[in-house]
Amino acid sequence: MYSIADFFGRVVRRVLRLVLLLAAGVFALSLLIAVLGAVLLTAVWSLLTGRKPAVFTTFTRFRQASQHFRHGPWAPQQTPASTGSFSAEVVDVQASEVVDVPTSAGPTVPISNHLLVVNDLRNSNTARGSQPGN
Repeated sequence: MYSIADFFGRVVRRVLRLVLLLAAGVFALSLLIAVLGAVLLTAVWSLLTGRKPAVFTTFTRFRQASQHFRHGPWAPQQTPASTGSFSAEVVDVQASEVVDVPTSAGPTVPISNHLLVVNDLRNSNTARGSQPGN
């Protein structure tokens, strides 16, 4: 049958289980009271200052940003073409090479050569005896 040790073991386990359940209940209740106190303080503070709490504005921004992904990443988005401001028609065109046409000022010069030309002009002006900038 049962010995006296088994009886005390069951009693100790039940008492320990009851103590742990009470501790968890006290912890949950104190956490609930702390959260309610924080919410009340935030509400009073927002009423006094006249501004929305940062938590609400943050979640509002997140909700607005998530509107983009509401129907999935591949859902059709609202574009200028879908609103009617542009034509939604796709037109195939023949690709052609764009040729750089020289302007009336002379041939086009790449940036690196342009800097060399400017430096050469400055050096040639100082070699002739004139001051730069005159």
